Amino acid sequence: MLRISTRFALTLATLLFGLLFVTPAALAQGQDCPPEPASNTPIDDGEVFAGPNCTLQSPGDVDSFIFAAYSGQTFHMAVAINGSAPTNICLTLYDPNAVQIFSGCSSVGYPRYQNSVVNDQVLTVTGTYTIAITETGSGTLNYGVALERLYPFPPNAQEVNLGVQVDGDIIPLTDSNAFTFPSATTGTARASATLPGSANQNLCMTVFLPDGTQVQTKCTSIGYPNYVYTIQIDFTPTEDGTSMAFLQVAGNDGTASYTFEASCLIGTCNLPTQSFTSLYNFDWGDGANPKAALAQGADGNLYGTTADGGIHSGGTVFKITTGGALTTVYSFCLQTGCSDGNSPEAGLVLGSDGSFYGTTAKGGANNVGTVFKITPSGVLTTLHSFNSTDGADPEGALLPFSDGDFYGTTYGGGNRDRGTVFKITPSGTLTSLHSFNLPDGLNPEAGLVLGADGNFYGTTYWGGANERGTVFKITPSGTLTTLYSFNFTDGVNPEAGLVLGADGNFYGTTYGGGAHAWGTVFKITPGGALTTLYSFGHSDGANPEAGLVQASDGNFYGTTYGGGADIRGTIFEITPSGLLTTVYSFSYPEAGLIQANDGNLYGTTYEGGAHNFGTVFKLALGQ
Repeated sequence: MLRISTRFALTLATLLFGLLFVTPAALAQGQDCPPEPASNTPIDDGEVFAGPNCTLQSPGDVDSFIFAAYSGQTFHMAVAINGSAPTNICLTLYDPNAVQIFSGCSSVGYPRYQNSVVNDQVLTVTGTYTIAITETGSGTLNYGVALERLYPFPPNAQEVNLGVQVDGDIIPLTDSNAFTFPSATTGTARASATLPGSANQNLCMTVFLPDGTQVQTKCTSIGYPNYVYTIQIDFTPTEDGTSMAFLQVAGNDGTASYTFEASCLIGTCNLPTQSFTSLYNFDWGDGANPKAALAQGADGNLYGTTADGGIHSGGTVFKITTGGALTTVYSFCLQTGCSDGNSPEAGLVLGSDGSFYGTTAKGGANNVGTVFKITPSGVLTTLHSFNSTDGADPEGALLPFSDGDFYGTTYGGGNRDRGTVFKITPSGTLTSLHSFNLPDGLNPEAGLVLGADGNFYGTTYWGGANERGTVFKITPSGTLTTLYSFNFTDGVNPEAGLVLGADGNFYGTTYGGGAHAWGTVFKITPGGALTTLYSFGHSDGANPEAGLVQASDGNFYGTTYGGGADIRGTIFEITPSGLLTTVYSFSYPEAGLIQANDGNLYGTTYEGGAHNFGTVFKLALGQ
């Protein structure tokens, strides 16, 4: 059986058996409190403070610790004192608005001996929280304090398989162990923990569902009137995913050794076979930090861009097979004056001539971006260098139109330097169609989508009636209509463009705003009637920077740059009516997804992977 070490780097063993004799080695593993007065000391997730300077000097001494958190997180916090101290210690928690949301004290003496205060708290306000520590007795009291995030689940929680027993031990009072295991709506799972019969200690276990909902807390009871050495919690999750069991000691009688097991009682508790495959890890020489969606070529391969890296460090165009074999097709120049541009932040679009067309956000003759054409074999032609007057810093992909021209946007430049809409011929003749101003929107980051009515639709990141971004319509000749101005409650700052749904409506995302301020998914009619379909809450994703794709199953798929189980982004599925499922959590995807001819979804991450320069991945649809 696997032996698990305690979760915190510094346990409070020395605290319980004489804090004045803390060894230098132990101190090197943890954090010592600052000298008095210890006020507003920052404490991070997973940290323990215990040492000579962690003292309360009565009467009236208060030590306080602060930590930053957001609404929807759950934190475990604990404070412990020396077991021989004839006094009590108290822990009070204040939210960012200085509102007290918890207060508790230890109980040293008859009829109970409890030398710690433990609190598992679901937070409802985003901001800086304060833990205040006081005592109710007299004299000098030595203590230790610990903070640990429970949801989203701690990244160093031990992953265990169903049916596998794990041995572990916990040294009181703030030390703990966390275990994650698969759970599915098709089965009833059991989490159990057993103490040896000779243990003079109690153990508590709390189970959390994949969405962070607390199922139940149970404790053993060693002593009169009951002797319970095993605790079991049975549950059926409300969604597929990863559940967690969190164990902690309930007394102060030394180390608690235990056996933990998660098992399946009824049905099928294992998750479906993992459908996510990492196809390629960028290493800078072949590109770095892809920010745009992929495009499929006529040869069946996928083509894309990276904003950085390559042999000249100015970004690349690459080709990758659906099996993961990558070829760097072109490396952009990073030096001033390079005519081919650099930093391509937008994806490619396949033209009728078999070449791909795209933009660079920087570089070119005037260093404010270019439009280029590139063959699948890597022959690049710079079609146009922006000069600020006709636009600057294009970040969105081009859109081919039935007249043979391409239509696009620039983030800056134009008459007011707040962005433009333009069209460009395959040979490079560019026409500015519109320069944005505050009332009709500012700084479009995304490209355009063609509506069923033959007009183009898009978004601006800023501007509009509330200066929070807009949705607009523009005719091929350049007549622009602002359809909607965001107001924060329904979203703010749409970075991504729109997708035309099968129902004739447009679907999109906002980077921020919504009910929890972490962004939204919305639907808008061609006439401008907007419906917020979903507000992200961080645990299910946060800050989507990319748009959606409607797959062959009729549902939409997208990515969030942050949030999720690992706080580094997600892939999600959402129905046209707004039912959202988190499909996968991983490392900072900025780009959206495409569904290739093989039916699978493909995308990129901006960071992560073996070299932390981003990846290309595949997700099997419907798995």
